[in-house]
Parts: sequence; C-alpha cells; structure tokens
Amino acid sequence: MLKHIARILSTACCMFVAGTTALAQCQAPKFRTEQEFDGAKAGVTVSVSISLGDFTPPRLVCLAERFRQTYTQRVPLYVLIFSSSEAAKYYRPWAPHTDQSPVNDRIPGRRYAKDLHAVYQYDPGKGEEFIEVKPIGSDLPLQTDTRLVLPSERVPPCATQIANRCLLSADEIQYPLEAYQHRVSGSAIVSGLVSRNGTVTSIRSVSSDSESPGFEVVFARAALSILKTWRFRNDARQNPMKMVFEFVIDAALPPDATSVEFLGSDRIKVSAHPTER
Repeated sequence: MLKHIARILSTACCMFVAGTTALAQCQAPKFRTEQEFDGAKAGVTVSVSISLGDFTPPRLVCLAERFRQTYTQRVPLYVLIFSSSEAAKYYRPWAPHTDQSPVNDRIPGRRYAKDLHAVYQYDPGKGEEFIEVKPIGSDLPLQTDTRLVLPSERVPPCATQIANRCLLSADEIQYPLEAYQHRVSGSAIVSGLVSRNGTVTSIRSVSSDSESPGFEVVFARAALSILKTWRFRNDARQNPMKMVFEFVIDAALPPDATSVEFLGSDRIKVSAHPTER
C-alpha cells in the first residue's frame, strides 16, 4: 500500500488561530463519550462522537472548552472526535502516554480511523492546547489537517472551503491503481452540485486526458469516486462545483509515497512515486 503523504496548498492557510472571546455565548455541540483510556503515568484519552455538521471550527472550539473544564485534573488530555458513534466505540488508539504499540495495538480498530475528523489536545505541562481538524479522516498526521491554536482571538468559519461551502469529510485520496501500475499520468475534470444537505449530486465527467491512450476512463472514474465521498456543511442553498484532478507520476517523491495537494478551491493534484515492484 502506498504511504500516504497529504498536503494542502490553498488560499486558506493550514494553521489558524482560534479564539475564545466568544465562548461565553457559544454552546458545545451534543456529543457522546464512548471510551476513556487512562495513561500509564498520567493523562487520559477520550473517544467521542458528534454530528458531522458540527465539525466546524467555531463548534469545535466550544467543545474543546467543555472538555478542558471537565478534565482539568486529568492531563495531558487527548480527545478523539469521530463522526460515527460506532467508530468512537470500537477504535483503539495509540498515543505516546498510553505505552501502546503503534503497530500491534491499533490494528483491530484501524478501519474506524476514516471517521476521525478532529483531535483536541490539552497539555498544560508543555503549554500546548490545540484542535486538529481533519477533513480526510485519519489517525495519522496529514498536511491537509488544519490546526486551531487555543486560546486566541480569532475563530475561522471553515477549515477547508470548496465551491463556497465548508468541506467536512472526505475519504482518503489515492492514485488510481491501474494507472499507477503502468506509471501513467493524466487528468480529469468533473462537475457536481453540492446539495443543501451537504452531499454532492449530479456528478458527471466533463473531460479526461492521459499521456497514454486508453487510460482516460481510469482517471475519470477515479475523480468521480473521490467526489462522491465528499460531505459539506448543510446550507440553505445549492452550489455548483467543478474540480480539476491532476494525476502525476513524480520520481522526486519519496519511495512508496503519494502526495495530495489542494490547489485553491477547484484543483487537486495527486502525485505518486514510480516505485518498482
């Protein structure tokens, strides 16, 4: 399996300063606590679930304040925030303070990591407090993550915005296997409509291209599959969207690596190293 390295280069910066000045009036979203893991020495890891629509910076900042007040005496505090109660219940974490193996102990719950869309960390000993917003659900650090540093003066309304809508969730983006096996680069343009409930409908292929004839359909199919997994914040309006996907074989990448770049709000570049197999 390709080692996934994700990057986001967009008009929105990947690190925002999140504020607490409005916390007195905000309300934390409803959440369900599914698991608590006490560290071998100190601290606790908590696994919770919230509605997908609550994975916006202002709502997450309010939730972080709630946890900080609740677990004041149990630090460092790690809160794993899932979009699924099942994932929050059955995921098995690995964190440095739990003294668990990063290989063996998290494999049973590994498949639930795709629903992990935010992590809150509070460690007063290190002077650290932040939220990692993760549109591409993962328990690994991705450069598509957005870090909200707490406390401060500003809460960004959205971590990742596409088609004037806030992107909340997306499956991991991979290079299409057939094209990768043949070391072929190409591109695809797809369009769709972001519905009021946040799903992408009316998805269709506009065009596709390939450096090797016959692979156009492979790139079009991959782009369509990616777009179908995206979920946006609910809104009173519908938003048309058009995305350009570039798939590039790049020998400059580390072996076995895949790179994902969000270039602005309408273009994604997916690159892969041509590893010999």
